[in-house]
Amino acid sequence: MDGAKEVFTPIATASSLIKSTSIDQAVDTTTYLQLVGGLQYLSLTRLDIAFAFGIHITPQSSLVFHAFLDVDWASDPSDRTSTSGFILYFGNIPINWSSKKQRIVARSSTETEY
Repeated sequence: MDGAKEVFTPIATASSLIKSTSIDQAVDTTTYLQLVGGLQYLSLTRLDIAFAFGIHITPQSSLVFHAFLDVDWASDPSDRTSTSGFILYFGNIPINWSSKKQRIVARSSTETEY
């Protein structure tokens, strides 16, 4: 990495994705299913690849619970719903996590966090 050079992102960073409402175009799911199947096959048969994406559990002396929560209020521009997520650590080991799009539109950031 000593000789590595930085490059600029080849895509505009200010772009936002909007959900398409047109159902005129049929979606071909074959490519997606082949890709997901290939990744599942590799993660089950190649342990070196599976280890790179795994959760590393190491012995330690501090066994304290830590929880982190984040809410993105009205982040989806198409329906203005919020996304919330949390992660719970026991020491340095993640033991529970979740990310969820809320079902209703919150009127304030306080309502979103509640």
